[in-house]
Amino acid sequence: MNTTKQANKKHDLQSKVLIVDERKMLVLIKKREKLKYVLVGGFIEENESPRTALTREIFEETGVKLSIVEFSFLSSIVLRREGKKKDITKYYFVYRKLNDKKFINNEPHKFDGIDWVDWEEAINYLNVYDREAVIKYFINQN
Repeated sequence: MNTTKQANKKHDLQSKVLIVDERKMLVLIKKREKLKYVLVGGFIEENESPRTALTREIFEETGVKLSIVEFSFLSSIVLRREGKKKDITKYYFVYRKLNDKKFINNEPHKFDGIDWVDWEEAINYLNVYDREAVIKYFINQN
């Protein structure tokens, strides 16, 4: 049996990417009661690797096709959720913008926009786990 398939029975698996250009990073924007930024990515489906899922999610959310060799692994985290049926494992990757690929909000029904923002601004509007991954990446770049 495929390990991703086995893991999905006990875990929710997610794959996310920091798309970066110097100090800026690409974020999807959600405006609800207050502003929220989201990293590109999502759930890993059965029989997908974290990288394969990410290429699918990047295309679904931004309209850009990337190869699995175009981004590098950053970190992963397992979130133990007491009282819940499943834990969550999040895989984080980095894509350094090397060309003029045009990222768009390909899912306007889910997101209010897409934008390049300075990472130090972005961390104020990300969830705690995404924030930690962003800080880890940018701090290690200096």
